Amino acid sequence: MTDLPPGFEKRRFVRLPCAFDPRYKEQAPPITVRVAERTSTGTLTDVSVGGVGFVLPVKLEKNSEAEVVFRLQIKDADPFEVAARGIVRHCVPSGGAGAYRTGLEFTSIDKGEQEKLAVYVESIL
Repeated sequence: MTDLPPGFEKRRFVRLPCAFDPRYKEQAPPITVRVAERTSTGTLTDVSVGGVGFVLPVKLEKNSEAEVVFRLQIKDADPFEVAARGIVRHCVPSGGAGAYRTGLEFTSIDKGEQEKLAVYVESIL
C-alpha cells in the first residue's frame, strides 16, 4: 500500500459530517443497521454519495454486509429516506464503552436515492 500525503483522502466521494448541517447540530439523525438477522439503531455521523459513517452500540465485523436505512432533508424540501446495502469498512471503539464508530461503503443503492444524497451533500457545502 502506498503512503498517502497528510490530509489526502482515499475516498472517491466527499464525506460530510452531519454536524455541518444546521438541522443536525443538536441531534444527529438516527440510522437503522441490519446485519444478518440482527438489527440495531445508531446515530448517523457523516454521509457521502458512496457511503456513511455512524455510531452503533454493537461491534460489526469488518467486511460484513449490512443494510442501512436513514432519513435526511434537503433544505426546505420534505425529508427523504435512503435504504442501501454496503460493506463494513471499519468498526472501532468510540468515546466509551458500548459505542463503535463504523464506516460503510455502499454496494447497492437506488440511483434516485444516490442522486438525492449528492444534492444533500452539495446543499451544505
